[in-house]
This record gives sequence, structure tokens and C-alpha cells, in this order.
Amino acid sequence: MLFEYKFHKNTAVANSATSTQMSFSPDLQRDPTFFVGKLNKKLPFREAISALHDVVVSDLRFKPKDRAEYHEWVAEQEKLWLSDYMAAFQVEEIRKRMAEVREELDLVYKDKNRILGPFNTAKKAYFDYLYQKDRDAWFVLDPVITVHPDEVFLNASVRMNPLMEN
Repeated sequence: MLFEYKFHKNTAVANSATSTQMSFSPDLQRDPTFFVGKLNKKLPFREAISALHDVVVSDLRFKPKDRAEYHEWVAEQEKLWLSDYMAAFQVEEIRKRMAEVREELDLVYKDKNRILGPFNTAKKAYFDYLYQKDRDAWFVLDPVITVHPDEVFLNASVRMNPLMEN
């Protein structure tokens, strides 16, 4: 499949206290199209499109947060939480319940792997193909905006590192 496209500029979203402005950049090799409409749910749409913008312009590099203060607080609280929990239940009852939950969780993970197995295999094959045949597409998968007479679709493929198992 040969897919050729050309964009004049990047898609952009600008927010202020009173408005949200969106600038879409269409494929210049496609016949001209447009859409005009009123949004039913303005705030959720604004948040979704802003999140989509952040994904598209992200450089996908991990930026760790400094959580040292949080970890200190958790370490202090952990003793309090554990003592409160242990006071409420007997240790044997807790161990028994933990074993039950582990068994249930193992079954859920097995079902998840069985159900998602074909999808994950196909996804890996797709990203392997992109890595070999079109390295630029492997790095960035842009959103696709499809305009129909009565609706607009915004599709985005959010890709984490395809070499890591999700």
C-alpha cells in the first residue's frame, strides 16, 4: 500500500479562560473538505482534543517526576495503615483472603492474555513491519481526522514503546 500525504503545518490547540481555538491542517493532496457544527458537550471535547494534541506533539521520552516527598509520606503512613488494618482483622483471615484474591487475579490475567493474545501478536507484527519498512512512521503515528456529511471522526493511535509488552 502506498500512502502519500503532505501537510502545510501542524495541527494546533490553544486554550484560554474564555475560549478554545483549534487549527487543523488537512492533507494537501486530498480534495478540499470542511466541517461546521455545534458541539453538544463542549468541555469534554476540549479536554479530549487537548489531550490528543499533547500526545501528537509529545516526543515520547519518559520524564520521571520527583516523588521523594511522596515516598517519605507513604513510608510514615504505611506503619499506621498496617497497624489499623491488622487491628481490624485476624492474620489468618487476611492470609486466606489474599490467597483467594491471588487465585482470582491469576484467572483474570490468563483470560486477559487469551483474549488479547491475537491482538498483541498483530500489533507487534505491525510495529515490526513499520520499524523495518518505514522508520519515520514507527516513531510517530498521527491522528486521522475523517469528515463525513453528518459527523467528524478523530482517531489517534497512541503508541507506547512497541518493544515493551503492555
